[in-house]
Parts: sequence; C-alpha cells; structure tokens
Amino acid sequence: MSQSFRHILVSLTDVQMVALECLNDTWLLRDDPPALTTYGPAQRRSHAPIRRAAAWARTGDPRAQSLLRGGENEALCMVLGSEVVYWDEYGTQLFVPGIPGAIDVLLDSGTSPVVQPGGEGRPYYAISGAVAFRPASQALSAGVAAHEWGIDLVVLACDPATLDGLNLH
Repeated sequence: MSQSFRHILVSLTDVQMVALECLNDTWLLRDDPPALTTYGPAQRRSHAPIRRAAAWARTGDPRAQSLLRGGENEALCMVLGSEVVYWDEYGTQLFVPGIPGAIDVLLDSGTSPVVQPGGEGRPYYAISGAVAFRPASQALSAGVAAHEWGIDLVVLACDPATLDGLNLH
C-alpha cells in the first residue's frame, strides 16, 4: 500500500520546543497503556490526540509505522484526531493544541489554505488525520535560524475514524 504524506517544515521557538518535549513525554508511554492512563499530564485535553495516536500505533498499521519511522529521524510525537492542527487565516502559521503561540511555516509540500473573509465556509482551516512531529533533516534545517528548531510535520490527512475502524471520537 503506497501512501503519500504531506510535509510541512516549521520552526519552533525554545518555548514551543519545551512544550513539544512535554507532549513527547506522554508519547514515550505509547506502548504502555496502564502508564499512559495514570500519567497525569497525559490526561490533559491537549494530550487526547496523542493517546488516540498511541492506540493506532499499537495496531501495527503500516501507515502509522511509516509516519513514525520514515525519513532521517523518528517522530518525537504523533497526534490523531479531527482538527488536530489549525492554520491561521493567511495560511502562513499553524496552531497546535498544547504548543503555545503561532508556529511559523517555512516550507509546505501542499497548498497552504487561505481563509476568504465573509466566505460561506469555516472561518479557519484545520488538518484532520494523523500528524507526526519529526526533527527536520539537516538539509531542511539549514534554513532555520540558529535560535529556532526545525520540525517536519508529516501529515496523513484523512477521517481519523476510518483508520482501522478504531472508535476515535
């Protein structure tokens, strides 16, 4: 089964990277459901998509394994759900629950959405599906400022409820 993923290179500030490391602390418990259940921070609402991604990863689905281990670096974290990442109105920044502030988009393999004010659609665009947060390769990180962190968001855009029939709502 061949699957194409969207890649979005973003830069994180030091504060945002610390927040991603906190999400990573929950992600590290993905193979131990009892520990994931009792770990206090994992019970936060912003960590629910991590718990869902952990359940999906434990199924052995090759798409999950591809998101986690493809490329040069293993994922620091993965989230799964509806509207797990939000675009700003200009399509140049992202918002991720659990990571403070706007995240600058440096490079996007897809077309960044731009919200049309007064349009009939939603007043924002969001990514639903699975998103892996991987450290960007050295080649991609070359354009990231010295005081920032390059992260490659690897996106499998889909209806999360269709992944292996898991009840993820």
